[in-house]
Amino acid sequence: MDVLPASTPATTASSEQLAGDIHPFTQAIGSPESLASLAALADLVQSPQPDSLPAVHAFLARYCDRLLVPVELPAIRDAYQFMVRAEFRELIALDRQLSQPFGTSALADASRHLGRTQLRRLRPLRSRPLQRYMEAVESGQANGWHVVVYGILLALFSLPLRQGLSHFALRSQEGLLESTLLGLKVTAPDRVRLRDTCATRVLPAVQQTLPAGPLLVVSS
Repeated sequence: MDVLPASTPATTASSEQLAGDIHPFTQAIGSPESLASLAALADLVQSPQPDSLPAVHAFLARYCDRLLVPVELPAIRDAYQFMVRAEFRELIALDRQLSQPFGTSALADASRHLGRTQLRRLRPLRSRPLQRYMEAVESGQANGWHVVVYGILLALFSLPLRQGLSHFALRSQEGLLESTLLGLKVTAPDRVRLRDTCATRVLPAVQQTLPAGPLLVVSS
């Protein structure tokens, strides 16, 4: 079984370069411009429109229970491990499986756009699994979902899976929270409570997602 090397001329870069690759991507996670309109996402997770404080609570809970925990975090985990093992066919199969939960919603369009934008920035890297995945996306055999690309990034740059999952879960919820509160009159204490609620979901969600056995690591 081929294993992605930890440090090769194709993937080695300075910490500044790595931050430059992944920082804009993580900042985009959860933003309404990148993911989808709140209405489309609410429909996807079968939630009431988040037009009041109780509805915001319900919306974030539905997103967590119906998309973040069962779909997005496992997809990141699996993409990470497939990339570490250089399992190209499994990576493509994972990408295709996500077509069902994402469907044809605005979220799907935004996810593909965000993932493909990041893939274009990674084109100079000569990692064979990465190049094969990009070719599959370009030929229409794969979609380039943002969660798959995020898992690939964690593996390529040898970033810890637990921390990557935690960051994604928190950033996604906070981004959605900020979007839902734009048109609502919310007190500072209510805003803090909502943020705390988002944060408390992260640890159990990540713990539930992590593999039961030892985490795969990129070996040299």
